[in-house]
Amino acid sequence: MKKYLYSGLIFLICSPVLAQQSKKHAEVMKPIETVFKAMEIGDSALLGSAFYKKVALSTIVLDGSLELKNLLFENDLSGFKKAVAAVKKEPYREPIYEIEIQREGIFAQVWAKYSFYIGPNFHHCGIDAFQLVSTEAGWKIFSLTDTRQVNGCVIPDWVRRKYEGAKP
Repeated sequence: MKKYLYSGLIFLICSPVLAQQSKKHAEVMKPIETVFKAMEIGDSALLGSAFYKKVALSTIVLDGSLELKNLLFENDLSGFKKAVAAVKKEPYREPIYEIEIQREGIFAQVWAKYSFYIGPNFHHCGIDAFQLVSTEAGWKIFSLTDTRQVNGCVIPDWVRRKYEGAKP
């Protein structure tokens, strides 16, 4: 009986802390979710709203044996916005999973695995690493690094079921 009482007490004590942490994580995730929504609907203005006024973008391209093939850098959003706004037949979708969020004061970072789909077709996978800062306008992304690979992708079943064969 004491075991259940102690378990209940621990749950009651921890619940507000977990709820507060969940709210803080949701705040950090909001601009990231905005990026993915903008990519899906092709809205470059919405994409820009998720980022800080200065930004660093980098991509690590891996070859077939998962070795470094190329390392790309950009210091503005123009190329990213152009790709998002381009007329396309199929939406870009990028589900993320195995998300890790770290936050201290006005700084946060989010690390997540992703799979990238053009319409219902798998294109590539990798890691997204976001760094964010809290501003008066809310959390903003100031750095985004991703890896891109085609081989060695381990995609969760729920992602495959939801996105492969999905209609726009």
